[in-house]
Amino acid sequence: MVKLMGILMIGISAAMIGLQLSLKMKARIELLKEIEYAMEEMSAEAAYSMEILPRIIGNTAKKTSSVCQAWLMALYEKIKNTGEYGFCQAYRESLSVLENSDLKNEDIRIIKTLSDKIVNRDGDRLSLVFQGTIRELSVHRTTIEAEYSEKSKLYRTLGLLFGLFVIIIVI
Repeated sequence: MVKLMGILMIGISAAMIGLQLSLKMKARIELLKEIEYAMEEMSAEAAYSMEILPRIIGNTAKKTSSVCQAWLMALYEKIKNTGEYGFCQAYRESLSVLENSDLKNEDIRIIKTLSDKIVNRDGDRLSLVFQGTIRELSVHRTTIEAEYSEKSKLYRTLGLLFGLFVIIIVI
């Protein structure tokens, strides 16, 4: 009986690994959507309210949730006293919050480009700079969503098959 329970637990744990990988990809997509939403909010505030950058980031942080809010609040705390002049350094330092999330390096690289664009905007309005990063994020997220629809089924199926394989081999 104990042997059967152990075999069953091994099989279930192998199946759950596949499910966990699938859920992790889904969480990554949801976080990218949240960051894209936050950038759209910042772009809208920059276009219509003509607020300074720290206030835009602080206001947007209140409208977001979870990891995105933690990232924006970390950024807000770093730049509220320095303004746009310290933005680039503060922005890069605040990305450490995102590095500990479900995002991968390629996602963070796209988000990181915003600081360079803001510093080098050469007279472009701030909202246009945000729009460029939003477009990049949207294309990237669409690619990941297509990848998710293929790989999530694969991960779940492989996990289940591996679990069944272990059960059959041990029995």
